[in-house]
Amino acid sequence: MLTNMGYYGGAQDGRINASLRTAIKGYQKHLGRKVDGEISEVLAKHMETQSKIGAMLLHIDEVRERNIKAAKKAPLGNEATRKLLTRSTSDEVADSTHDASPCFRNPGKKCLLEEAVENGKAVHKSELRDWALGEILVAQAKAGFFRQRHFYGSQNW
Repeated sequence: MLTNMGYYGGAQDGRINASLRTAIKGYQKHLGRKVDGEISEVLAKHMETQSKIGAMLLHIDEVRERNIKAAKKAPLGNEATRKLLTRSTSDEVADSTHDASPCFRNPGKKCLLEEAVENGKAVHKSELRDWALGEILVAQAKAGFFRQRHFYGSQNW
């Protein structure tokens, strides 16, 4: 357990040696306990608990990573989202001369979502831009603006 926690790098042969005592002292000091280099039942149980907690946290991280990979892969199963996610966005930038005032004078779903797309293109960080445009895509779908292969940047409502 001391090896797994990074305190001991010597042979794991069940024998107490100077290196192992130094590791025990380091662990005791880290815990704020009496530093004597001796293994007590309480110290052994504490190490065991820490080892189990470490294993559980590692398992949680592994499951989380698998879930993230699966969540990223899932949209690729649908042709429309696959095309959306794999297409290049380097040519899509916000139009700095775009005038949104006509939409705001007479707001409606279509023009508000078009304005959202234009504003989403202006987000500098790609992962945030992709998230924002993905949310707009969902809003467009809920608003019923999709037929066949219309994507968030499309003007073919």
